[in-house]
Amino acid sequence: MREKIRKFLRLRKQNDMVKVSWLFALAGIAAFASVCFRVWGIYAYADTPAEYVLMGEGFISKKCVDELRQMEGVERVSRQMDETVQVMYRGVSAEFDCTGLSRQYVEGMSGVGALEGEAGFDGTKKIYMNKAAFTAWKQAVSEKGGDISELEEGGPEFEVRYSGAGDAGSSGSGDTVGAGSTGRPGSGDLAEAGDAGGSSSGETAGEGDSMKAGDSSGSSGIRQWKTAKLVVIEGGVMDEEEGESGFACMVETDSRLLKEAYQLRIRFRNHDLDGLQVKALRDLGYEIQNEGVLIEEEYEIKGILLHIQYGLMLCAACVVAAWVIGRGVPHAPKI
Repeated sequence: MREKIRKFLRLRKQNDMVKVSWLFALAGIAAFASVCFRVWGIYAYADTPAEYVLMGEGFISKKCVDELRQMEGVERVSRQMDETVQVMYRGVSAEFDCTGLSRQYVEGMSGVGALEGEAGFDGTKKIYMNKAAFTAWKQAVSEKGGDISELEEGGPEFEVRYSGAGDAGSSGSGDTVGAGSTGRPGSGDLAEAGDAGGSSSGETAGEGDSMKAGDSSGSSGIRQWKTAKLVVIEGGVMDEEEGESGFACMVETDSRLLKEAYQLRIRFRNHDLDGLQVKALRDLGYEIQNEGVLIEEEYEIKGILLHIQYGLMLCAACVVAAWVIGRGVPHAPKI
């Protein structure tokens, strides 16, 4: 072995063809390593959960929900409703879109297990945001003159006051921040949210706590404010899936979802690379609301597959070139 190495080093100094052949060999190794990395990326993507936001035709019956739950690979299904929620921190509030889901669905997303009672572990309503939504809400509060020093320091949760669309005598004004449900899943798993009913968990504001709708921007109407905890979720599937658009959710009661929800959210255990999940949902008559995200994912996967294809071609060409050149060098070590 040592003799072969010495011979190679001598040939490398004496013959440039040896250098060229080994450069091709190294290029082939680099191309193969890149292909392996891309293949692993696709495998990791396919192994993550996939979420779809569906729109049916009119009323969503229990039969529709049960039909989706029986599909192969389905992990969870919930009716879904979106509403604008105002969250106040230290006297300044800002709006964002919040997604209402069933308690069972949110529990599964968070993995916290069964709740102790309908209102959560400590009896307080909880609103969960991923990092993107929290950043947008925090910026809106700051722009309205709010003190966000404590928010800037970070932390798992903050005590706030909140008011939903159903809590106001008339809808308040204010800038909408964050984006509600754009659908995908994936959606970093958001944790459990307040009471199973979306009804008033936490204290309903009394006379001293009833405030004019909106905030420092000014608006008319009486809005009822209630205590809640704002919990920020960093990382996880939901954070990855929703990306820069942000996502916030809380639990709503089955009765309210039955009356007011016109969308469904379904979560599969894995992503589907051949499109069978989307086809099956469309065959059942549903429209995919987060189709834009799916198209973007599809283009990304196609780009990765194209990279793998050309990477394999480059790897094969480099190996063949290195072998042919190496064979033409007298007394060269075999490559």
